[in-house]
Formats: sequence, C-alpha cells, structure tokens
Amino acid sequence: DVEDGQQLIVGGIIRKKQKQVENKVPILGDIPLLGRLFKSTETEIQDTEIVFLITPHIIDIKNPADLEKLKEKNEDWLKNGMEEFKKATE
Repeated sequence: DVEDGQQLIVGGIIRKKQKQVENKVPILGDIPLLGRLFKSTETEIQDTEIVFLITPHIIDIKNPADLEKLKEKNEDWLKNGMEEFKKATE
C-alpha cells in the first residue's frame, strides 16, 4: 500500500560504459616498438543509474468545478515541465 505523498520506485535503468583511453608523448609515442615506452592505456568505466519515482496524491473532489480547475493546473504543470526538459536537453 502506498499512502498519499509517499514516493514509490517504479523502475530504473542501469548503464555501464567502458572505454580505452590512450595517453602518449607526441611523436615519441608513434615510433614503432619504441613507442610503447612513451604511452599508456587506461580503461575508464562509467556507471549511470536512472530511477523512476512517482508520488501519488489522493484527491477527493466533490464539486465538478474543482475538477476542471485541477485539470487545468495539471495541464499547465505538464506543459511547463516539458518546456524545461527541452531546454535542459538542448
């Protein structure tokens, strides 16, 4: 059971990214055989975890006019949220 205002984890995504990074001394690192002495290779691992949360709010509406106000408020909230998301991802 989830109570009003209590957060609930719905799901998530875990992503692991691995890449090889080579560092070398310019020119000397490109010499065949000897170049190994002037360069190093490292493995970088990056873990990313995204968790999806929802926070339910129980609403008891007895007046139909209050329901319309709530719908308008939610539409505005969703529109503003999408605009902020677009700006953040540009």
